[in-house]
Amino acid sequence: MIDVIYLNGGKGVRVGLGYPKQFARIGGKPIMIYGLEVLNKMDEIGNIIIPSSDEDRTFELLEKYNIDNWKLLCGGETRQESVYRALKYINTEAVLICEAVRPFMSTQFITEIIESYGNVVPYTKLNSTPFDYINSDILNRNRIVMVQTPQKYITNQLFKSHELAEKQGLKNSTDDLDLMKRIGLYGNYNFIEGKEENIKITTPLDLHIAEAILKYRAGDKIE
Repeated sequence: MIDVIYLNGGKGVRVGLGYPKQFARIGGKPIMIYGLEVLNKMDEIGNIIIPSSDEDRTFELLEKYNIDNWKLLCGGETRQESVYRALKYINTEAVLICEAVRPFMSTQFITEIIESYGNVVPYTKLNSTPFDYINSDILNRNRIVMVQTPQKYITNQLFKSHELAEKQGLKNSTDDLDLMKRIGLYGNYNFIEGKEENIKITTPLDLHIAEAILKYRAGDKIE
């Protein structure tokens, strides 16, 4: 059994909707609900801790779509703060970190992550050449990847990292791998290949891509 932190606290500034993107609809359903429905199908999943930017709206949707085993929290000002708040409610040896704006998780992918050893971080490779415009340097794309969630961490290692980060004034880590690296607690890491369709909804274009993925999954022809 593994507890989950389901990050639902984004403000949605880049997507330009005027409200948090996790509440936008694709396929007629709020983005945040897709991942929760997948998690609710799995016997391996324990409690789902949900830090949210809008507790009232989140509560309404959790009730409407019959989501089970959740605890709702007020999200922090940053992703790092939200994770740290939620970690205080985790009661399992390991914890799964998920993002509400990745609606295409699958039970198979989550199971692979849960069953992999140690701290687990999925990644995808780059298709284009990255350029460090600050240092005017072309980077080797074969040595750079993009990390995804869900990620699995040993709970006490991740909690200790967040605890030390707060004491040392380290803020605004955009990923828990980044936080643990910055704080110097590496642990045992297992990097596994992520899934191409496991996209994060960030821009208006991503909403259209998500609709196309849903259409593809349903077996419809994409025009």
